[in-house]
Amino acid sequence: MAAQTIPLDGEPLCGVEGPETPFPTPADDGVLRVAQYNVLHSETDDGDQSLAPRLPLLVDVMVASGADIVGLEEVTRNLELEPADEYPQKHGLVAQRLADLMAQRTGEPWSWCWSLSNPHVPLTPDEFVGGGNPLDQQAAQMGNFPDEGDFSEGLAILSRFPISESVFRRLLPRSYETVGCVDLDPFCPLDAIFDSRQVLFGRVETPGGGLDFFVTHLAHHLTELSTTTQTLQAQQIVGIIDEFVTADTTTPDVLVGDLNSVPGSEAIGAVMAAGYVDAWSAFGGAECVQAGDGGCSGGPPAGEEVWTASPSRAMSERIDYVFVRPPAGCSLRIVDAARIGEASVPDGERGMLWPSDHDGFVVQPACAAAAAAPSSPAAGGVGAGGSVDAGGRLPATGGGALRVWPLLGGLGAWVLTRLVRRRPHGLH
Repeated sequence: MAAQTIPLDGEPLCGVEGPETPFPTPADDGVLRVAQYNVLHSETDDGDQSLAPRLPLLVDVMVASGADIVGLEEVTRNLELEPADEYPQKHGLVAQRLADLMAQRTGEPWSWCWSLSNPHVPLTPDEFVGGGNPLDQQAAQMGNFPDEGDFSEGLAILSRFPISESVFRRLLPRSYETVGCVDLDPFCPLDAIFDSRQVLFGRVETPGGGLDFFVTHLAHHLTELSTTTQTLQAQQIVGIIDEFVTADTTTPDVLVGDLNSVPGSEAIGAVMAAGYVDAWSAFGGAECVQAGDGGCSGGPPAGEEVWTASPSRAMSERIDYVFVRPPAGCSLRIVDAARIGEASVPDGERGMLWPSDHDGFVVQPACAAAAAAPSSPAAGGVGAGGSVDAGGRLPATGGGALRVWPLLGGLGAWVLTRLVRRRPHGLH
C-alpha cells in the first residue's frame, strides 16, 4: 500500500457578491490601490460584542480608502448567522458579508476568498473547501463553550476585480517554542504547538493585467524564540510566493499582512531581501518612533482595543505592511500611501467605537518602463519620489521541505481558541 502524504495546499472559499452576474467589466480609473487591514476577529469578549456594529465601520474605512484590492487578517467565520442577535458567535462568514456590504455601498460586484487559520491541528490535511478537517470543525464548535456558537478565523481577499484563481498554504508550526515557555504559563506550550499561520494567494484580473496578490499573518510574540519564528515564516512565505506567481511580468507582486514585526527586524529584512519594497517607507510615511506617531498601526493601549472614552487612541508600533515587488524593467513609484481606520464613532454609554484594534494601510503603486538600463533591486534604492528601479525579481530565500511535528489532538486546537480570549489583542 502506497504511503499517503498530506497535501501542501488548500482550496479557499470564494464567491462574488453584487448586483450583476456574470461579472461585468469594472470601471477603470487607471489607478490601482491595494490595502491591508487586520479587522479583529470575534473571539474576545469585546470582539464578539462589537463585531456586528464594527462591520459597517470596516466597510466605511475600505470604501473611503478607494482600495481596489484588500487583504484582511483575523476574519471570523461562524457556521450560523443571526442578523437580529449575533451574540454569541453567530456572525456567519464575515468575508462574504464584508464583500456584500462593499457591493451595496459601491454599486458594483466584489469578489472574495477566505481560508481558515485557526483552529487547526498541525500537519493535518485541509479536507474542506476553505480549510480544515473534522478535528478542526470539532474544535471550532467547542471554541465558544459554554456559550452557544462556534468560532474560527482566517485570511481574506476582497477585490472589485475578478479573482481568477486562489490557493492557500500553511506555514510550519512553531512547536519548538515550547522550550522557551519559561514563565510557568500553562497555556504557553499549547499556544506554541497549535497556533496555525498561513499565506493566501489570489490572482486578480485587473485592467492592467493579472496581479498576484498575497496576504499573511505572522506569529505573535510568545517566547524569546518568537522573533526566530517570525523570520523563518517570512523566509518561507517568499519561497511560497515564488511557487505561486505567474510568468506575467507586467504587474507587480503584492504581499500584505500583519507581520507582528517592526521595521528593521529580521522578518521584515527577509521580505525585503527578496526584492520587496515596503511601500509606506518608500512613500516617505511617518515612522512609528513613539506611541501616537503617524506610522503606528498596532498596539493600542490596554483596554482601548475597540472602545475608548475619547475619540483618540495612540497606537504604539508599526506591524502592518503593504509590500510591492516590481517586475523586470519596472520603475516602481509609490504615488500615494495612507493609514486607514484611524477614526472612531460615538457608541452610546461605551464612549467611542473603533473599526478594529489595528489601523491599516492603502497604497497606490505605479509601474512604468525604466528610461535607463535598470539596476539590480539589491543595489537600487528608494529615492525621494518614492521610486525604485528593478532589473527583475530577486530569487526568494527560505522555504524548504515540510518537517514532521507532533500531533496532540483536537483538544489542543480547542485550547487555542480559548487562549485568544485571555489576550486583549486576540491573535495579534
